[in-house]
Amino acid sequence: MKPTLGQGDLVILHTGDVRPIDGHVFAVNYEGSLVIRRIFRDAGEWWLNCDHPRCKTFW
Repeated sequence: MKPTLGQGDLVILHTGDVRPIDGHVFAVNYEGSLVIRRIFRDAGEWWLNCDHPRCKTFW
């Protein structure tokens, strides 16, 4: 999530509200790994993206 988050940054999760919100940052379980990504909605589907330009976008 660089440049938004860097190595060693502390992340606090709010687990009480899990509704996806376009453009917000979420922690998700992706194929068994915890990842922190920005979610967005495009063409009726939700996508995960990181803020670094070399990071891939995935569903």
